Amino acid sequence: MMGKYSDAERFYKEAIDIDSEFSEAHNALGVIYTKQQRWKDALKSFQKALDNKLYATPHVPYLNMGDLYMSQRDYPKAVEAYQESKRLVNQDITVYKLGTALVAAGKVREGIAELQEGVTMAPKNADMRMALALAFMKEGNKRSALSEFRKVVEFAPKSEAARVAKDYIATLDADPLQPKKKK
Repeated sequence: MMGKYSDAERFYKEAIDIDSEFSEAHNALGVIYTKQQRWKDALKSFQKALDNKLYATPHVPYLNMGDLYMSQRDYPKAVEAYQESKRLVNQDITVYKLGTALVAAGKVREGIAELQEGVTMAPKNADMRMALALAFMKEGNKRSALSEFRKVVEFAPKSEAARVAKDYIATLDADPLQPKKKK
């Protein structure tokens, strides 16, 4: 967290020297490598974490692999990694990341479906709502986008997301093609 990657790498490697099956250390080392854009090393570490069949949280390296692929803009591989994570554990963070990866991969309708599932799981999650609003915009569904932007402002009024959502709301409300809300 402090950006001392070489120190962190050394300590994780010491932990792995003590217990070569310590999946959490392998996963954490993969995260360190990802932050350094050492993609191949990161993938090897994530895979090493997954090789331990007794690993209690294998969905986590898949999430991290998805993040790695998103950093590289390899959206199809990111989708695959997030889907594998979701197959193991269905959490709102996984659904959020999968939905955004699908939208980035051009599978907007599928992304919207995932993000709608996420909104059902975590109805007050402003980030989920924002991602859904942006997906609706990409699809051209301004009415649904406007509704979601309003929810972002409602659930996180002082956030950066709310500021951005307000800009979209102002633009969409000024759109002469957008039906006006009845007062």
